[in-house]
Amino acid sequence: MYYEVNDENKWLKHYKSIIVPRPIGWITSKNKNGIINLAPYSFYNAISTNPPMVVIGPGGYSKSGSNKDTLLNIELNKEFVCNFVNWDLRDIMNLSSYSYKNNESEADELNIELEDSINVDIPRVKLSPAHFECKLYKIVELPPDSRGHPNHIIIGSIMGINIKDEIMNDGKVDISKLKPISRMGYDDYALINTIFKMDRPR
Repeated sequence: MYYEVNDENKWLKHYKSIIVPRPIGWITSKNKNGIINLAPYSFYNAISTNPPMVVIGPGGYSKSGSNKDTLLNIELNKEFVCNFVNWDLRDIMNLSSYSYKNNESEADELNIELEDSINVDIPRVKLSPAHFECKLYKIVELPPDSRGHPNHIIIGSIMGINIKDEIMNDGKVDISKLKPISRMGYDDYALINTIFKMDRPR
């Protein structure tokens, strides 16, 4: 079946179901009044090893009709934290995807405990097993969607990585303890629990 990419958007749900699995960046940021925003994004990934950098695609718009709070907050403060989402956090992460108002904190509304970061002035999710503390490198404006809503990508430089000791084994992250989940298509998610190795050709 061939789908034309046009304003009817019949292609959209299938597009998201093919680019899988997608890691989930659970992003903390802060608005001008010091209110902490916590929002999950599956258009999120690492884009550079040295220096380590991440990218977030906060497409769409908020209830107010403006850009997403995450984008506005990062543009203002130039800092954010990528909190890792695992199996144990799946339900609370999903609840945090609700579109709260700009003056409402998802962490407060859902009783999600935060803790201070080390390199940035943005707190991180205490229950998250790993965090990337980031500073803004660049915001790139993309073409708007078919309805004229804005699109951007946020590129961040990782200043520090926090990993909980309990998910480490012999100096490595133990995937069986980390229990990562990923975003699939439609309303589906996946638990990554099958690991295999392949030697790279030399």
